Amino acid sequence: MTKRERVLSAIKGELPDRIPFSFWYHFRWLEFPSGEPLAKAELEFYNMYDPDFLKVMHDIPFELPQGINKIDAPVDWYKLDILEEDSLNFSAQLKALDIIIRNLSDDGFIIDTIFNTFSYAEKLTGKRTLEHLKENPKALHYGLEIIARSMANFVKAMKELGVSGIYMAVQGANTDIMDETTYREHFLPYDMIIWESSRGFPFNILHLHGNNLIFNILHTFNPATVTWSNRLTPPTLTEARNLYSGCVAAGLNEEGIIRYTPEYVKKEVLKSIVEAGANKLIIAPGCAIPTETPKENLFAIKEILEEIR
Repeated sequence: MTKRERVLSAIKGELPDRIPFSFWYHFRWLEFPSGEPLAKAELEFYNMYDPDFLKVMHDIPFELPQGINKIDAPVDWYKLDILEEDSLNFSAQLKALDIIIRNLSDDGFIIDTIFNTFSYAEKLTGKRTLEHLKENPKALHYGLEIIARSMANFVKAMKELGVSGIYMAVQGANTDIMDETTYREHFLPYDMIIWESSRGFPFNILHLHGNNLIFNILHTFNPATVTWSNRLTPPTLTEARNLYSGCVAAGLNEEGIIRYTPEYVKKEVLKSIVEAGANKLIIAPGCAIPTETPKENLFAIKEILEEIR
C-alpha cells in the first residue's frame, strides 16, 4: 500500500498492510518558523522518520493590525478585521506548504495545524479570554467571529493549494477551564465555522487538547479521526471505543517518550494496539513530542509496526 492508501484504509475501518503512524514536534531552532525555513525542516523531518502523513507545525501567531501587539481590553476586539489569504503570516505559511507539496518524496497526506478560536484568543489576550467574556461578551464574540472567518479564509486557500486537510486543535473544551455550557454557547459556534470550512479535504484530524476533556463534543464535530492525550487524561483507548466510532490517532505518551528506551516505546505501541484494537487506529502522540526526544525512540515506532504487519 502507499501511505495515502494505508491512512484511508485505517479511517474506513478496513485492514491496512500495517497500522499507520505519525508524530510531530516543534522546530524550536527556527528564527522564523514558517516559509522556506519551515518547509526545509519539515521535509528533512519527513525524509528522516518516514511517517505515514506529515502534520505541518503552525507556530506563527495570528496576525494583528499594524500598531497593535495585544488585545488588552475587550473593546480592543473591535480593532480587528477579517484576514485574507494574502496577509503576511498566512502567506508565509502557504509558501511553506507549497514548497512541501512540491517536494514531498511520496503520496503522504500533508495537513496543517489550525488552532481553535479560544486558543487564538488566549494568545492574543495573555490568557484573559474568560475575563473578557464576563466584562463584554459582545466584544469577545465579535473577535471570535473575526478569528473564525479569518481561519476559514486560510483553510480555503489551503484547499486551492492542494493541502490534504487540517489538524484542528481544540482548546477550552476542558472542565478545568470552563463548563460545557460555556464552551458550547460562546466558543463552539465559532469553532464550527473553522471546522466546516475543512469539508472536502480527504484527511482531517480533530485534536482535543489538554486535560479533563469534554469528550462528547465529538458528536457535534463528527470527525473521521480524533486524537487526544490518552496516556495523560481520560478516556482510555478502551473507553474511547465505546464513546466514538471513528478512527483514533493516539497511543503514544508525548511527555514520557523523551525518557523511554526504544524497547519501552515498542511496548507502548503494542499496548495501544491491544487496548484499541488494530481497526480504525493510527499510532500517534496525544500532542507534540519534545523536540529533544532521542531519535532511536522515534525510529522504534515504525520498527515495531513493520515487525507485526
